[in-house]
Amino acid sequence: MSSRRCFKARKTVKVVSYKGGKVNRRSTLTVPVKYDSGQNASTSLSSISGGQYSCDSPPEVSFGADDDVGKTFHSKPKCGKLRLKKKINSYRNKKIRLGDAWLDVRNQLYLAALELQALPEDQYCIIPSCKEKACCRCLDCGPVHFMCDEHTSMIHAGGLTLHCPEIWKNNRYAPYKFGGMEIKDIYRLLVGETFGEYRYHCHLLDTFGGKNQQLNCDMQCPACPKENGSMFISLDALFGCVRKVSAGTSVRPPNHGETLFIEQSKVDSFLKNYQGKSSLKLQESCNNFQAGSSLRSKVKTKKLDETAIFGAGCRHEVPIKFFSLKRGEQIGNAVYLLKWLKQNFANLDIYLYYDIACTLESHLKVLYSGRRIEGFGLSDGEVMERMWSYLRPSAKITKEMTPSHRVDALTDFLLHYGRKSVAQIGDRLCDHMKKAVHMKADTNDQLTVLLGNLTESGVTLNEATIEKWSQSENELFSNRQVGKNAVDAASSTDVAERYVVKLKEYYDTSKKLKEINLANEEYSVLSSKLNRYSDA
Repeated sequence: MSSRRCFKARKTVKVVSYKGGKVNRRSTLTVPVKYDSGQNASTSLSSISGGQYSCDSPPEVSFGADDDVGKTFHSKPKCGKLRLKKKINSYRNKKIRLGDAWLDVRNQLYLAALELQALPEDQYCIIPSCKEKACCRCLDCGPVHFMCDEHTSMIHAGGLTLHCPEIWKNNRYAPYKFGGMEIKDIYRLLVGETFGEYRYHCHLLDTFGGKNQQLNCDMQCPACPKENGSMFISLDALFGCVRKVSAGTSVRPPNHGETLFIEQSKVDSFLKNYQGKSSLKLQESCNNFQAGSSLRSKVKTKKLDETAIFGAGCRHEVPIKFFSLKRGEQIGNAVYLLKWLKQNFANLDIYLYYDIACTLESHLKVLYSGRRIEGFGLSDGEVMERMWSYLRPSAKITKEMTPSHRVDALTDFLLHYGRKSVAQIGDRLCDHMKKAVHMKADTNDQLTVLLGNLTESGVTLNEATIEKWSQSENELFSNRQVGKNAVDAASSTDVAERYVVKLKEYYDTSKKLKEINLANEEYSVLSSKLNRYSDA
């Protein structure tokens, strides 16, 4: 009878392979049960299970290293390695064939390119009506565009095109020259005045040539009043943006004119004739601040034609007006810009922030502090510092420009900054409003806590009392300044007369002091004033 295999009935056996007398491999196999055709599969299974081996302990079958089973185990890995090796050899042979084929093409390309580098013999001008031999070529016109000298200059408009023709000279091609001037290539054209003209062209399109004032919104702050209001302006100088003397001079005025920068000759003429700057002296407390030192400026700026940029911006961070400085930061710069502001904003009340205004009078620090004057709010006066942080990186390119190109480049930068500020002005004002409301509430809470602590200690104070203190302090500084001015005005009077004036003020103050209750808050103010007269 023929034997059959039951693939549903399987038996698990352990297989051990030996090689050289040692165990080479152990594995477990599951094989179908073999039975005769006349025998039932269940009978065969029962006979096997009832035999020597049971399912709990599967039989262990051993094969030698040369048996068929061992060959079966090693056949598939060997076939996989052979296929992989065959693929690798096939890829390598393919790369070798491609490399050999490219070597032949490379040589042909080299020879063809070498032939193109020479002027063909007996080459005539490609212009049909011309019978002259060719001596020039233009690869921008075509790969075999050979022409004579006359037609080369005629077709390329005497060098006004962007093509770069070449002439055969001394067995090589050299750049063709139009009228003794070497032709400009595309790079030289682009790094010249092309970019500046393109930016100015875009500016004219955006502003309609300055004819429509509604399109010039990038030069005006929409939040500042146009008439009958207060305008808060910050002044400052940027000493990081210089211009070298070696950069040369300009052959024409700036394209933008006085869009943002005042004509430099007007500024220089005013500062030259300004007489007030020589009488102003820096305070002793400002000696470390050297921006306004003329001596320092002359020593440090020998190789600089323009040492800084001086300008103004409103508190909404929109640029207003600028000009260049030839020396250090002096009061005359602010005076000139203030005159310009008064002429152009005659209907507005102008409030200025200026960092070296303390050189005028020390009382400006207190009487005219932004936190003490009504209307200034939380304006920090650092508008120009934020603007300078944006403009300072441009110094790397503007220091090598001529004056006109420098003004045009800086104007483009500032116009972009102004458009950016105007676009963000809504969000910025909302943020400032939220900050002001939060700070007001926080300040009121702190003031309430402080007044409560003083009330518990037996001292009665309220906001009205604090307001009186503030007014008394302002009057004190104002009287001090008035007295100083009076002394300066009467410096030519006799010493005896000044003594009489001081003595009268002393008795008047003493009389007021006797009439005031000791618990009154004005007592300490008048007492300090009386002591000051005594010391004088």
